[in-house]
Amino acid sequence: MRLVIHSGAHKTGTTLIQDVLAACEGQMPAEGIRYIPYTELTPHRVLSYLHPKALDSSLREDVESFFGSVARSAEYDTVVLSAESLFSYSNLWMRPPERFFYGDIQHSAARMADLCSFDEVDVILYLRRQDTFVNSIYVEHVKSGVLGVPFRSFYDQLELELLSWSRIVATLVDAFGRGHLHVRVFESLAELGPRRFVEDFLEVAKLSCQVPDIDLGKSNRNLSRGALERALKAFPGMSLPERRAYGRMLQLQERAVLNHQSARLITPTQQRGVLRPHEQDNARLLADFGIDPSLWD
Repeated sequence: MRLVIHSGAHKTGTTLIQDVLAACEGQMPAEGIRYIPYTELTPHRVLSYLHPKALDSSLREDVESFFGSVARSAEYDTVVLSAESLFSYSNLWMRPPERFFYGDIQHSAARMADLCSFDEVDVILYLRRQDTFVNSIYVEHVKSGVLGVPFRSFYDQLELELLSWSRIVATLVDAFGRGHLHVRVFESLAELGPRRFVEDFLEVAKLSCQVPDIDLGKSNRNLSRGALERALKAFPGMSLPERRAYGRMLQLQERAVLNHQSARLITPTQQRGVLRPHEQDNARLLADFGIDPSLWD
């Protein structure tokens, strides 16, 4: 039995792929495919298990038992697990350091490799250029109510060495093997369009599903600058649940505006500061996986 793990440093592309996988569930059993959605064994529970300090024996038994039963099943040929940050927390503000933006990926990837008693494991990893990723994840975390500080304060706390995608890729190669890691970039969503982007994922994953006739344009959308400013003004004095509710309200308002411009907060100077330490590694990484370098120009 083969396991396909989909993960990546992005949100919109993950949401799009997960929407399509969920819509394909009706097709999958006939093709010998099983998609594990959040409702069955949430990737966040798997993520908690993978963390170095995961000492909860019931959680460990739960996750190991689940994967063991899936791997022993004769009903499916392929199992698909999808989560934005499956191998580690992507939160840029978390402490202690081992939980700070993929700081524990070496441990979690090795544990996942041991956990997966499958004949074959393929990992499809989507990456996003570091500067646009930093901008996007900040807006995403304000939208979810977790962050309520200005972008400059957020930027000043970044540890740029942790934004090395080559570090993450090398760790996953060590855990799963070079031939089982497939790297794609988020920017191909704009280049290919939503339908072709998803079709490319299905091809790489060797899934025979047909892309369903669903609205591929409604997946995750970031807030505009105006909506973001309203959130930051409203958040002081709000509890986290209130912030999240307010963020959802802003998202609904934004969806009513066609083609609204997502907030771009990173300045040219900050952009250069984020990209400069990673330029050579990025070029090697794209070349190694046959990715058009113009996508990250």
